[in-house]
Amino acid sequence: MSASDGMECGAVEPLQRHVDKKTPKVVLEALLKGPSSEEILKGAYTSIERGAKLLSVEEEGDVVIADFSGIANGKSCRVKAIQNQIARTITDNFPGKSAKILVDGKPATPQN
Repeated sequence: MSASDGMECGAVEPLQRHVDKKTPKVVLEALLKGPSSEEILKGAYTSIERGAKLLSVEEEGDVVIADFSGIANGKSCRVKAIQNQIARTITDNFPGKSAKILVDGKPATPQN
């Protein structure tokens, strides 16, 4: 999730949240819930569609592989924002880890 201040599409500002159990699955599920009403009033937003689902999460060494359904894929500003939200959720919560994003079992389109 991000705070809204007109930044470039790929920039992400993390929100601090409490989760009961800090695992990649739990933090990604918290991301998919979207901002709370209180967070929205403070300017937070998400580019991830409502209804997006986390299909699976696996860890291979220092890579977290997360498979989603219901998220946009392709090359667009919005997709770049979605991918950055997911990647930053992993890298900010699990230093030294990186994220590999799948959409319906296929690698997400790289954003360069």
